[in-house]
Parts: sequence; C-alpha cells; structure tokens
Amino acid sequence: MKTRLINSLPVIIISMIFAACNPAPPTLDAPYKPDDKKDTTTELPGNSGNSDSTDGTDSGDKPVVTPPVNKTIDPDALPQAIELYNRLAALSLSGQGLLFGHQYDNVNSKSGSKDFDQVMGISDTYKAVGDYPALFGFNFDSGIDKIYKAVVNAAKMGGVITIHNPMNQYKDVVDASLKAGSYATDRVKFMLDETSVQHKMLTNRLDSIALFADSAKIDGKQIPIIFRPWHENTGGSQWWGTKTSGGPGCSDDEYVALWQFTVHYLRDVKHVHSLLYAYAPSRPSEHASQDLDEGDGGGSGYGFRNPGWEWFDIAGFDCYVKLPYNKGSFTEIYLASAQATVDYARAHDKIPASTEFGYKGGLQGNSKDGTPPAPANWFTQEFLGPLKADPYASQLVYALTWTNTTGGWWVPTPPGDVWLSDFVAFFNDPHMMFLQKWKNYK
Repeated sequence: MKTRLINSLPVIIISMIFAACNPAPPTLDAPYKPDDKKDTTTELPGNSGNSDSTDGTDSGDKPVVTPPVNKTIDPDALPQAIELYNRLAALSLSGQGLLFGHQYDNVNSKSGSKDFDQVMGISDTYKAVGDYPALFGFNFDSGIDKIYKAVVNAAKMGGVITIHNPMNQYKDVVDASLKAGSYATDRVKFMLDETSVQHKMLTNRLDSIALFADSAKIDGKQIPIIFRPWHENTGGSQWWGTKTSGGPGCSDDEYVALWQFTVHYLRDVKHVHSLLYAYAPSRPSEHASQDLDEGDGGGSGYGFRNPGWEWFDIAGFDCYVKLPYNKGSFTEIYLASAQATVDYARAHDKIPASTEFGYKGGLQGNSKDGTPPAPANWFTQEFLGPLKADPYASQLVYALTWTNTTGGWWVPTPPGDVWLSDFVAFFNDPHMMFLQKWKNYK
C-alpha cells in the first residue's frame, strides 16, 4: 500500500468540525514529570528535553564515536535506539533465535500481587524457569508515572522494553458525550480535528509520553523503547479498529491519519528520538480479501489499513486464537499471518515480530464461554515447533505474550500448572532467547 497523503501534506490531520457535540474540555493526562527525589531502584532524573549530546545523555564531554548505520524511520534516532534496531535486525536475518516477551512480567503475578514500586521482586517467568523474559511489555494506560520504576528496572536488567498506548480513558470520555450509535464512528474523527478538545486530549497524552521517553534513562542515557500505538487496528477489539461494540469503527484513512500524526508529533514536534515504532495489525492473513493495493501488501492482508512503510520500524502482528475457531487452528492462522508479515518486512527492510501471541483468554480457558484449557504441550507443539519449521515464522525476532493475573494467565507457574513442564522445555529450546541469552547475543 502506498503512503496515503491527505491534501498532499506529509503529516496527515483530518479537520472535521463537530462543535455542537463537543463536551467540556477534558484532560487525559497531566504531562508526566519524574520526581526529583531518589529511591532504592533508580534515580528519577529531571527531564532535559532535547539533549545536546548525540545519545541523549546529560551534558558533559564525551568521546567522538562513529555512528552506526541508521535504518530506522527517525533520521535523528539516538545511537542506543539504532543499536537495538540493528541487534534485532541481525537476529531476525540469522533466523537463529526468538526473544520471549511477557507483558508486565515484573509487575503482575498470577497470585494477584502487583509491584509497580519494584519492592517485591515479582516475575512469574522467573518462578517457572529461573530466568526473566528478554522483552518486557508495559501499558501507558496504567499511568505514565506509575510504570516508570518498572520500565527502568527491566531495562537495567538488560531487557528490551515495549509499551503500547490504548488510551481507553479517552474512549470513555468521548462515549459519555456522544449519542448512542454514533460514537463508534466519531471517536477518531474527533481526535483528528485540530480544533477539538478531543485532539487536545491526544496531544496531552503524547506530551506525557515524550517527557517519559526523554526522562527514562540509565547512566544518563535514554532507554530505547519499542512503541506500539494503535495496535490490532484490523479487527473489532479496539476502539480504533474496523468495528466496535457500538457499530462501525473508524475509516481506513482516519486510522492512517491517526498513526501518522502520532509518529510525526513525537518524532518531529516533540523531538523524541529514543523510540522504535511497531505496527501490529490483528491476524493479517485473515484480511487478504481487503488488501487491494498490490503495490505494498501484495494482497497478503498486511497492506490493509497499513499506515505506510515509511511510518514504522517493526512489522508486527497480534494473534490470539481460542478453540474452537471456524477459521482454523492457532497454528494455521499464526503461520499464515507470519508469512504475510515477514514477506512485507523483507520487501520494505523492516524487522518482523510477533508483537502479541497466545491462547485466547489464557491457558486456563474459560468455562463461561466454553473455551477449553490450552493443550498441556501448547508452547512446544502448537507454537514453537511449527514456528521453527516454517521458513517465514522462523525469521520473527520476538514474541510477546500477555500478562498474568488471577483471572487469566499466559505463563504457567509452579506448583501444579499442567503447562509448566512444556514451558520449561520451551525455555530450554536452543531457538528461544530469554534474558541471559539475549544479553550475551552479539
């Protein structure tokens, strides 16, 4: 799919006036500012905005080094962001490993404990296999100040950081102000109208993300972050998708405009240069019939609602499947989506990734809707074995599964979980990279 430009502008904002429907001016986030106090985890540095140094460090004399080759979409990307991109790209091209990721691994637990303050040492992955995930996932909706310590701690350990941004509070505010039946199609329209208070809510959140990214540092250097905004845009699970519980979702052009504005604002307006951008449609192989632009997606499904290859670094896809499912097994759908994603990534020099994966609803299943528990050998037989044997899926660089809670879990824990021995075998497989192996990867 070719990059879509509205009114020939490289930055896309659809201006639509809905003054009669606008609610009173809300505020989604006050711009995040780290505390100026110290804690036992890390020093919360003051935000310096645009540092004069090339790596985002605080001021001071630094040796001159030759910058690495920059293939990211940010011409001013910091060296540490470029280094992360290059390490991931090299691993993907080698086909020799897959980073395992777990959402909120150092925050949430199957036991119900939460550790945003990083004093409990939570990690269900460590409980299971004696090592941490190589990739730690977070959510800005939890509170941009609230996740700070956990993000920095995970990065200090050597983990890769990925954060998504659903802005569900925004949806709730807008839905309360619009008539039932119209809100589903109007949410993104409001957000893209530069004159609206809803647009201000978007820029408030992006301002907070910019301050967070510039402030999250280790030894004075900004932490590189894989930012995954507006994910699962090709289905009905998100309010910016093709459909919602209230009716049709936003249009394809509105979604593209929302994505491109987000990247432009953070990179070009706020000058955040520590981010890699991950695009993550839901099960792209299921949308081949809607991918009509042979020039980009090749009819594979990956071009459907795609914001344009110039606007993201990581070509990902999210894939959850519960049984029974009338469109095929998890393995069939996952491998088909992997092929569409990897084909696209190789054609456009992107990094292919499994940005979310798992058994829909959690390994334990759901008796209320008739979903059975996952097979005891789900990790090795339903996921890893087929992935390694597939010429496309074996090029994926990481796979992130969802967080553990008392209501559902995606990583088994001792004692007693029937999936535990299989997860240990999954961990021990030479293709898998948990934290220690990733730290040693050159």
